[in-house]
Amino acid sequence: MTAEQTASAVEVVPLCDGEWRLCDRRIPADDSRRLLSYVSRDGDGFEVLWLPTLTVQRVASLEAAIEAARRACAEPPA
Repeated sequence: MTAEQTASAVEVVPLCDGEWRLCDRRIPADDSRRLLSYVSRDGDGFEVLWLPTLTVQRVASLEAAIEAARRACAEPPA
């Protein structure tokens, strides 16, 4: 997968003010593996809930969360 394809593989879906869902566009919409994480603004940073592991990561910006999702998309879908 090229860097351009990896970058475009992440779909950022606004849920409400300060909350987003990050999805892997390579996976069909009806497949639960498409959902990568939920991101929410938390004070001066952002909290990322990664699925399906339910691990939480703090990042400085939404862009940092998107970059982490892009790295996840560089791996073949499970």
